[in-house]
Amino acid sequence: MAQGFLDFDDDDDSPLELEGFEYFQCLNAHCFFQDFEYKHEQLICKIHDLVHDFALFLTRGEFMALEVSKGNTSSTMNGERTLRHLIVIIEKGLHFPEFIPNAEKLRSVLSYDDGFGDYPAISEKALCNLFNQARRLRVADVTSYDGSTIPEKIRNLLHLRHLDLAYSRNLKRLPNALFRLHNLENLNLYSCFNLERLPDEIRNLVNLRFLCTTGCLKLASYPKGVVKLTRLTQLVGLILRVDRDDPEEFSVSDLANLNKLLVLCMKIVGSTIDVVEAKKVKLRNLQEVKILVDGDIAEAEHVILESLNMSSVPRHSFQTDYYMLKEALVSTILQQITTIIYEGALEEVRLLRGVKEDLRNLKNNLTSIRALLKDAEEKQISDEPVKLWLHRLREESLDMEDALDEWRTVLSYRQTDGAEENASFLQRKVCVFLRCFSFHPVRYRGIALNIKEINGRLDKIAEDKVRYQLTSMPINKLPRQEESKSFIDESSLLGRDDVKNEIISHLLYETSKEKEDSPIQTISVVGIGGIGKTALAQLVYNDENVKQHFTCRVWTCVSDIFDESKVAKSIIVGL
Repeated sequence: MAQGFLDFDDDDDSPLELEGFEYFQCLNAHCFFQDFEYKHEQLICKIHDLVHDFALFLTRGEFMALEVSKGNTSSTMNGERTLRHLIVIIEKGLHFPEFIPNAEKLRSVLSYDDGFGDYPAISEKALCNLFNQARRLRVADVTSYDGSTIPEKIRNLLHLRHLDLAYSRNLKRLPNALFRLHNLENLNLYSCFNLERLPDEIRNLVNLRFLCTTGCLKLASYPKGVVKLTRLTQLVGLILRVDRDDPEEFSVSDLANLNKLLVLCMKIVGSTIDVVEAKKVKLRNLQEVKILVDGDIAEAEHVILESLNMSSVPRHSFQTDYYMLKEALVSTILQQITTIIYEGALEEVRLLRGVKEDLRNLKNNLTSIRALLKDAEEKQISDEPVKLWLHRLREESLDMEDALDEWRTVLSYRQTDGAEENASFLQRKVCVFLRCFSFHPVRYRGIALNIKEINGRLDKIAEDKVRYQLTSMPINKLPRQEESKSFIDESSLLGRDDVKNEIISHLLYETSKEKEDSPIQTISVVGIGGIGKTALAQLVYNDENVKQHFTCRVWTCVSDIFDESKVAKSIIVGL
């Protein structure tokens, strides 16, 4: 696309991405590609050696591969002043060259570093020189850039179509010169986690088709100007305000203008969904949607999709904040400690004085550390010591979880008959933290010493919060249990037609009887977990006969914890 091999027709509604994929499938049918695999949600393939050699033959005089390694910079050059395409392979710890010979006619520069974004590979001076030399660039893949802003020289790149600045950890600001590049089609800002804002001038990039801001942790909102980017087909990392139409922030009603979207990954913010504004969203071309829920919205997942008119999107998924994974682990340990303290198990086995207080201190330590997790998760991307701190915490948490679980097992055996018969077996199994203590009262000192040892290690971890400048943040609720939705891929289910038709027959018959003043009927589908009860209900719910028979259908999920108001709310919203 960036090189102009795909023609764009304003009168043709077919996205260029789909046209390009058709070309790819055609080449694949002729065995140009092999060894397909999905990696990082992308389709990866290889080309045969013969195809590779043929490609080099076609690009002779235009292509150069430059390898930057310690003590040596080698190149494979197929051209001199006719150089059009450059690949720079940078060894970990080294940098992009500050000067590229014969770069005046370059159309594409691709930079690959072995550090995978762990360190800055391109200096501000090198990028400035490149933009000043290569004014015909169409593709600039300059990941791991070191500067806090992009050089103003980027205004020279009037032909630029593709700009990749992923993993530019120090990038804080985007210059106005960038938003004068009206030919720009792809802008990748993945993991530019110090980027503070997207200017409203982004509205000038009227030809933009792909925008990614995933991992830009300091971005709090999207500007209103994004509403002008009506040619977007992939928007990844959108921050969408859903509770109101904000005059400054990109809001739910603005999404209706981006009706060419094929792929949408977004984080929704706000305490509830403005259903009136959300109903304006009709993204008929959308093929995939991923939604990150920040924990403030109480609506069930299927209600969110239906509110945004996205229930029929072929591929959809929900995610929660990534830091919650470690928070869940710490919370499990807190729950175990609380149970041990308040069940009175300590008194039952006559443990040493002071153990109960040590357990309370252990709980307080974990509660304090838990409040630091969100800040630590954000900082660990750019701060190696914080990453190691989280690793230490995870290792200690896993060990503590195992120890506490084994300890509770010991206490449980003490309260049941036959404990004496199992004492020798348990003594062999419980020894990691419990020092292989026996059931003799004298050996209970091992438990007390073990708790103090755990507290000591946690104290050191907690003290490091000052060194790493970690701050406590509000603790969100743990991720909700996944709830069922009404939609289903029927092509993946076989052999359910007979049962489905039987239920539909009962359903239509019973509702016909209700018209004769019969009481409301309930049809129950009962069975053990995992046999497909929900899938069967989904098939019935989406059957055409059921849709025609009932003027109103609502799908609601009752979780393990029954909440009348939540269920009623989901039904009302569904109506």
